[in-house]
Amino acid sequence: MLEEVDLKGNRLIMLPVGEMQVEVKNGQIRVASSDCPKRICVNTGWIRTPGQVIVCVPNKVLIQINTGASPLLDAVVQ
Repeated sequence: MLEEVDLKGNRLIMLPVGEMQVEVKNGQIRVASSDCPKRICVNTGWIRTPGQVIVCVPNKVLIQINTGASPLLDAVVQ
């Protein structure tokens, strides 16, 4: 399942996996609570910059900030 979320406005989103709540506030997003064992996703805190991610492996959730524009670099190889 893929869902795009507008970071404008404030809201709380209940995800249909586990007991997971995502909060959007003031142009940023975070995992407010999760039932996963280590809660690494919760401890990541707020993200707001394009390219930042929050990952919850047990619940199979990835939250990523995108700009909608194509990235200038995809990879660098030496």
